[in-house]
Amino acid sequence: MRKLRWVLIPAALVLLTGYEAQSLSDCLAETTVDCALEQAVVAATQIGKDGQRAVAYGYIARVAADAGRYADARKYLGQAGSIKRTLIELTYHDSISRSQARVHAMMGEFAEAIALAEGIGNSASASMAWSWIAESQAKAGDIAGADRSLALALEAATELPPEQLSFSLALMAVVKAHGGAHEEAMGAADVALELSRRYDDDMVQARVASLVAVAQSAIGERGRARESLAVAGAGLARMAEDGAPSQQRGSALSYIVWAQALSGDGDGARARLGEVKALVPEIVDHYHRSTYLAAIALVLAKAE
Repeated sequence: MRKLRWVLIPAALVLLTGYEAQSLSDCLAETTVDCALEQAVVAATQIGKDGQRAVAYGYIARVAADAGRYADARKYLGQAGSIKRTLIELTYHDSISRSQARVHAMMGEFAEAIALAEGIGNSASASMAWSWIAESQAKAGDIAGADRSLALALEAATELPPEQLSFSLALMAVVKAHGGAHEEAMGAADVALELSRRYDDDMVQARVASLVAVAQSAIGERGRARESLAVAGAGLARMAEDGAPSQQRGSALSYIVWAQALSGDGDGARARLGEVKALVPEIVDHYHRSTYLAAIALVLAKAE
């Protein structure tokens, strides 16, 4: 039934909207924000586990919101929420809730975002949710609200192992940068990088260094941002040398090209997207395929 449903979706799109969906190969050849998001939804629909599918819809909603497509963001946020309400096993609840909180915050719906964050029990998910809320609050000019949310993010992060704490501190650097607290942003960035170096995990190092580059760029430290991106790139190179799976390399690479786009190097980000796109056909896991296609859409939107 799942295969039949999926065969019928492109035809339904034509009948209902007059729009004929591109194939994945066509989209990867001539990639646009529209087709990358469309193919991310295609892959998400084929995810077998309901919880994973809801998490994928949450990420697609995040990308849509970040691109200013709030109607699409609400649609996919609704799909994630509908699935979450049917889940008996609670494994994915906090991951879904943190995505919902992030998207609501990005759209300025802070009461909804805070209510979702308050219900998250997992420390890592809670720390991320509060950090993302703080980032949106800082961007909106609510520095006091951002500081309160950031304090809750750091409180949750105290229960995390050091390698995860480095990610939380990198998020703190981004929040402080958007809030105009440049010295605090640089301090958090330096500590995040130092913590990430202590652990033999190249993917963590690449992701943390990418976030730090975003913070550094936001406060005008473009030279240091390039240095951090070089650190992230070195981590990715080591992953390739060690034969890391496509899913892990794709995660690190997606962070790097996103950070490039936000650091003002739109041309470089678009050029490196070819590496991400080359990984997509290798990934048979629909969850990761959906995530990377959505990430491609996000980078294209930010690199414009």
